[in-house]
Amino acid sequence: MDQSKALAKQASTILETEKAEETLEQSKWPVADRSEPIWARTLSFFFTLGSTFCLLSMIVGTVFLFDLVALGGQAIFAKLLGAGIVVAAIGALAFEFGHTKALSGLRMLRTRFDRGASAVLAVGVFGILEIVHPLLGLAIPSAVIAAAGAGALFQRFGRAEPMWDFRRDEASSIFAGRDASGLKLAALIPAEHPMLAGCQRISGYLGMALAFAVASYLAAIDAVNTAAVPAVSLLSMWATFALTKFVMARYSGDPLQAQPAADVSRRDLALTAEEDEPTEIGLRVAQLDVSGPRGKRLLSTIDLVVDPGTVTCIAGEGGAGKSLLLKAIAAPYDLPGLQVEGQVDMNGQNLWQRGRTQGAVPAYHMSFPPILLPASGAANLTGFHDDAFERGFAILEQLVFSAEIAHEICITPDARNLSSSHQAALAIARGFLMAPSLYLLDRPEDGCDEGLIGAICERIAKETRLGRSFLIISNHRKFQEISQKTAVMQNGNLIDFGDTEAIRTQLAAGWASFSALRTLESDENLTRWIAAQFRRNGDDGNRRKVSSVAGEMLVLSSKTQKGGRPGMTRFKFKHFKGHCVLTMRDDSDPLTPAQVETARKEAQNAAVTSRLSPLAAILSQSLDVEIGHEFNQRVVSAKIETYDPRLTTVAEGQGDVETPA
Repeated sequence: MDQSKALAKQASTILETEKAEETLEQSKWPVADRSEPIWARTLSFFFTLGSTFCLLSMIVGTVFLFDLVALGGQAIFAKLLGAGIVVAAIGALAFEFGHTKALSGLRMLRTRFDRGASAVLAVGVFGILEIVHPLLGLAIPSAVIAAAGAGALFQRFGRAEPMWDFRRDEASSIFAGRDASGLKLAALIPAEHPMLAGCQRISGYLGMALAFAVASYLAAIDAVNTAAVPAVSLLSMWATFALTKFVMARYSGDPLQAQPAADVSRRDLALTAEEDEPTEIGLRVAQLDVSGPRGKRLLSTIDLVVDPGTVTCIAGEGGAGKSLLLKAIAAPYDLPGLQVEGQVDMNGQNLWQRGRTQGAVPAYHMSFPPILLPASGAANLTGFHDDAFERGFAILEQLVFSAEIAHEICITPDARNLSSSHQAALAIARGFLMAPSLYLLDRPEDGCDEGLIGAICERIAKETRLGRSFLIISNHRKFQEISQKTAVMQNGNLIDFGDTEAIRTQLAAGWASFSALRTLESDENLTRWIAAQFRRNGDDGNRRKVSSVAGEMLVLSSKTQKGGRPGMTRFKFKHFKGHCVLTMRDDSDPLTPAQVETARKEAQNAAVTSRLSPLAAILSQSLDVEIGHEFNQRVVSAKIETYDPRLTTVAEGQGDVETPA
């Protein structure tokens, strides 16, 4: 009987596993990054060529009208040539319509290609005019250069102008939430100077006027036919407009391109011999740095591992860089003006790589407010994959605990008009439907009630059983309870990373932790972490003394590390009355008693100005130092004397000297 129950249970487990794997395969969405179709540029050029040919035909038609009708007095040609010009106009309209339909949905691409093709044809017009007479085409470059120079001056020395420059009383209406349209206008600041449009318009008329003057002069000396004067003016006007529009586009930027980071570079870090195949599975963030325009470090040497089927919470106070970390992992190109360096891989795949090739969604990044397109709730849920609606609706229903509410969300014409909680539920359900290998959730509890948060946590538990990884920024208790690992950030540094329970116990006991690479480059981050432990006025002496000991510990760890890639050094710190304890752990061989005794004698016999070895410096600045070896790790623990700035005064310029208050 027991054997039959065991077999039945085993069969049930196999069926559940097969069903889960089948669901996993069905739920994968194809993804392709936004790209320029290969055929679009060529097709756009031919449509622009046809349209331009019709426009130029209309201009050339004016030559015959002026010559045959106005000068020759042959009125019969007026109707014929006029009809031909109308036909050319209809042809131009037909080409424009075909251009619009052929590149439907690629409006900005169409505009850019049209601008480039028109500029090429304008250069051709200039060449033809130069062949007719060397002076005939000079009006075009003259007007374009003048407009470009004026535009460059305005763009460089002018002030960017928002779409709406509000008054103080109008700002109050915006802040009170009474004018959402005003907020959008005030926040929209075009890249181009407002005078660029005027420069472009004036350049066209300047080109026409200059060409008319030159053509009239050439006609007066019988170098060209008088009937060609109007046509030359119109051709020059069109060519000037086309070239100026192309040149001015460089000032306004390309709206197709998201404002890129100043620089995104990948560091291809070689693996050591000890790192085998399994280290390639899951999320691997290595030596990730993010710097501001002036070189200020916003994220410093972040090393993070999220294994498959695990949940990692990111904790830390406001401004620690948690949201920036998720953005740098998911989309560094969307960080305007920043420099991003490092290596970010998910299951061996470079998460920063972009391309038109279709594949599975590697990661899903969600922040608040969630990304919603101006479409129905159902379209936003399924990502316009109609065949996925049934599965998506089932997930959404599980989150909101009601088929009726899920139905209302799906039939909403514009999902952006949903309540914040329904928007959050919709975005979370979409993420689970996309079934990526990695979820990056930035404060998923925002806009959610407790019921929805509980449902999300239950769903996360199911997803982890399918091997999916979660990196979550949250201080909410429920998300912390389901996490296996916790990463603690401070001032752009990852100061601690480990088991959630161990870190929570450690923080509750008053211990602060910091992890860093065993390199001297980690000294700056280590000093900033120490400084964060002494925030009271008058703590400068404590800060300098402990930072000095910590720096010597880092030097000791760096000098004795094994070959290959740098390992990690872990520091722990805690305040006590009258002193603090700073502990350093690494994987080096333990210090021998002889080494310790030698360093102790060096510290005792050294002159005030002499340079001590790292261990001797630690001994000389500490009340007591304990050397040990625990769990295959070397441990150096220093007891350092400190003072309470509230009870003592520190002589100016002597932060280490205590004077009774």
